[in-house]
Amino acid sequence: MRQSIGYSDKPWLKSYRSDVPEHIDFEKLCLPDILRERAAENPGSRALLYQGYVMNYGQLQKEIERFSLFLRNSGVRKGQAVALLLPNCIPFVVSYYAVLRIGGIVVMNNPLYTDRELEYQLNDSEACALITLDLFGNRGIQLRRRTGIRSIVIASLGDYLPLPKKLLFHIFARRKKLSAPVDRAKDLVYWKKCLRRSAAAPTGELSNLEDLAVYAYTGGTTGIPKGVELTHANLSLQVQQCAAWFPQFKRGREIMMGALPYFHAFGMTTAMNLSLYKGWCQILVPRPKAEHLLEAIRTYRPSFAPLVPAMLAGMLKHPDLRKTDMSCLKGAFSGGAPLSGSLLRDFEEKTGVMIVEGYGMTETSPVTLINPFDGESRRKPGSVGIPISDTRCRIVDSETGGTDVPLGKRGELIVAGPQIMKGYKGRPEETAGMLRDGWCYTGDIAVMDDDGYVFLVDRKRDLIISGGYNIYPAEIEEVLNSHPKVSESCAVGIPDELKGEKVKVFVVLGERESATAEELLDYCRTQLAAYKCPALVEFRRELPKSIVGKPLRRELRDSGAKQDGKRNF
Repeated sequence: MRQSIGYSDKPWLKSYRSDVPEHIDFEKLCLPDILRERAAENPGSRALLYQGYVMNYGQLQKEIERFSLFLRNSGVRKGQAVALLLPNCIPFVVSYYAVLRIGGIVVMNNPLYTDRELEYQLNDSEACALITLDLFGNRGIQLRRRTGIRSIVIASLGDYLPLPKKLLFHIFARRKKLSAPVDRAKDLVYWKKCLRRSAAAPTGELSNLEDLAVYAYTGGTTGIPKGVELTHANLSLQVQQCAAWFPQFKRGREIMMGALPYFHAFGMTTAMNLSLYKGWCQILVPRPKAEHLLEAIRTYRPSFAPLVPAMLAGMLKHPDLRKTDMSCLKGAFSGGAPLSGSLLRDFEEKTGVMIVEGYGMTETSPVTLINPFDGESRRKPGSVGIPISDTRCRIVDSETGGTDVPLGKRGELIVAGPQIMKGYKGRPEETAGMLRDGWCYTGDIAVMDDDGYVFLVDRKRDLIISGGYNIYPAEIEEVLNSHPKVSESCAVGIPDELKGEKVKVFVVLGERESATAEELLDYCRTQLAAYKCPALVEFRRELPKSIVGKPLRRELRDSGAKQDGKRNF
């Protein structure tokens, strides 16, 4: 009689490529020290490519040294937080590594945040300095009055451009809203000026692996944003885990598509840090719209591209796809939001680019699971993959959180590894709820098959309980998204006097498509048990989404729309 296999047996190991290790002999170095080594090895190799401007590794290291010295001379000390409010551009990369080098803590901020959101994060992080664009300069000056920000550094999208573009930028930038005037203010200095003030002299590595490196704030879609504390060890060991997973992408030979926002953990790790760790060139894309992504592929020919499903879908629908040769891309890595099977198939059929899906969260630096990059033989469409090197995974009873469920059964996904955060800044109770006995409780409902592949079912907190039945929104969305007229959908639970909750779906139809609520409900009735079928349908032009393309369920739940099948345009 065959003995049952459990999570302690690590069934995923049999699905590893032969050249991917179970355990990594980690370099015990902080990222700035690793980058310094890469610059010493190949100073003339391309590091950053921005709008045609090329910066090599030697130049990048000198810029980091200059800005490190500026920060030190400005009074930034070890353990103090420095806020970045920047898109993907050269000042972002330089600032990030300079702050880490002097032992500071980088505070990631989304440039699309409102003043209220920024004020909260600047105060919660106790940031003492702000590095931002001239586009946001006056906002920073105003926010300084209500925060602990002492000094502000103002960069411009035109700071690093080849000569022809630089001249055109100065002529047209303000007209095209690519630049803006900034009011005079105390302790405000422009990027290029502060670099000229400082010599390219090593400041010395002031951090060790256990020190805090980054405050990466959760999106706040389920409440007040929490500052995720990531250490130097989290960042360095995580990027080495990602590098080990893709051994066919060789050191110093690839071109990375830097389209994911670097202020998000996914872009920070899998695009910016991975590229510099491997000695690659990275293309900085400050506005990752479909037309810009396709233009970058045609012009610069990247070989590796971490993307979110919304980017894949945008390129697939864009008319420029027909004139874009994607043969340069050896592979793409999708994460941040669920990747539908239909989008995966359509993109691969039309472009010839293989996509592997992965999984993670800000609290895990973020990557924990990835499909093997080894052709169809190992990849399982619909799965978010298997645990990467030095990562463990279990599926536990979602009520008790302590008992393993058998393989093939639903439960809460929990993970452990060197990439797990230290905790939430100033929130010991929430940290204790998330981290238990070395395991990170993800809040995601999942199933693991006999080969160790994980399939997400839903968010624990998104579970809809109607009339005593557990209903998983993802199951309803999968059915609706298979309808030929539906582009995307989102199912939420709304209050119901009799059942506790009832299912409401928000639906975006395809271009030039029309449908009625009853038509979609009839379709659901043929595919779902009666208790799972939606009670209400609301049509939208688009769904509210996070920066990585996740539908904002709470916003939809709280909207309280009463349209009941009518178009809400």
